[in-house]
Amino acid sequence: MEESLILNTQLQAIPEPNSPIHSLPPEILSKIFLLTFKNDLYSILATGGPWLLGRVCCQWRDITWCYPALWSSFKVDLPERQWRTERPGIEVWMFQEALHWTRQSGLYMDIDVSILCHDHANAITQTLLQHAPQWENIRLSGHMVDLWACRWSRFTDSSPAHFPLLKSLHLDAHFPKSLHATLSLFNHAPILRHLRFIVLAPLLLQFHPDKMPFPWSHLTHLHLSVFESDGVTPWGPIIKVLHLCTNLEELTEQSALCLEQDPISPLTLQKLCSLTVKSFRLLQCLVYPILEYLLFTMPPEEPGPSGSLPLFHQFFECSGSQLQTLDICIMGDSMDPVQLFSYLPRLHKLHLFFPDDNDKDPSRFFKCLGDTSAVLPSLSDLGLHVGKIFTWDELLVRIIAKWWRDSGLSQVCIQCDEACVGVNGDQAAQNLMCFNRLKLLKAEGLDISILVKGGTKIWYDLLEDGAHNNVLYSTVH
Repeated sequence: MEESLILNTQLQAIPEPNSPIHSLPPEILSKIFLLTFKNDLYSILATGGPWLLGRVCCQWRDITWCYPALWSSFKVDLPERQWRTERPGIEVWMFQEALHWTRQSGLYMDIDVSILCHDHANAITQTLLQHAPQWENIRLSGHMVDLWACRWSRFTDSSPAHFPLLKSLHLDAHFPKSLHATLSLFNHAPILRHLRFIVLAPLLLQFHPDKMPFPWSHLTHLHLSVFESDGVTPWGPIIKVLHLCTNLEELTEQSALCLEQDPISPLTLQKLCSLTVKSFRLLQCLVYPILEYLLFTMPPEEPGPSGSLPLFHQFFECSGSQLQTLDICIMGDSMDPVQLFSYLPRLHKLHLFFPDDNDKDPSRFFKCLGDTSAVLPSLSDLGLHVGKIFTWDELLVRIIAKWWRDSGLSQVCIQCDEACVGVNGDQAAQNLMCFNRLKLLKAEGLDISILVKGGTKIWYDLLEDGAHNNVLYSTVH
């Protein structure tokens, strides 16, 4: 007993370690905590994030519980095995406590709705519903969305849920029936501006956006994808959605499918400034008077527009006058560059992607340009993504030099999969000459770089610059 008292006395005499971080005031510690877990989604399992901070000491726990920004992002999911082996009632209670600590701050919720089909689904649904006015961004995923929508509706029949802070809604792949039920839940979202949804194609004709209570006219950003179709996909429901989105400013359409070829009356999107699209059909049937940005990446399985070349140029004639950035995939004889550029007087950035492994398309495209005096008067940024370089390089160098002097070109970036450099002979001499001309343009002030995929070997005598800060060539992985 006496030895124990002596030991305790000795231990008490030892000063406690005072880590510098413990001497920081709560205001600084809370900012450090936020930076540490800034992009984390805090699971209902309560094993990480601010839960972990709260286990360090009483001071950290108090700071964590009193700082709502730490509890702003939640991932609501729970593997089925956890429901069987753990005490789900405790987890639900912890989730309710965490939401309580958010106070009234805005929330990002990533909800796997499959969790809401377990025994404690009612408790979770009620908890989510109580905090629905705090939702700013929400993502719903899972294969039981329609069942969850019915469960949610039972709680909101007498008083529909309101989402006064909701700005963004993301719905993963659903069939049209469940998509209809889910979107209808968000009718009372006055500041909703962003919608992203994926609809499965087999039942697309059952999707009737005009018959559901949803604030389509509020949307300014729409990301739409249609997947899993063995045949031709009807355009009707997609066009109906666009008809309803009268204030759309940014549209992304990433449907990996073959769209029907039936004629469609042109639709004008008066406010659309940015368009990212995979299908040529969406260019063909819509008009964008103030379009400023276009990213067009046509999938390989879709027939190219070469058979409808007049329609392709018709799009740029109607919608190209305000275009400032064009990022486009060049396939075969899909367009005449000289005619194309005549429609784009305000173009600042031009990024061209040539998907073929050979140099036929780039050579044809740039030969057509080299044979004319076509110049984009406002072009400042040129980007090329090609299979090979040092095959049509002399022609390219000549065009770059002309645009550098005549159109105000200031930045050039060439990305290629392979650098075909000869060791000896005429080809090597020509490559060296082209490289020297590019170096000269760089020395004059043109910001030019060549990025080759990692693993490609290139002879150093072509690259030596004499100045470490004037590198022309680098590799990317």
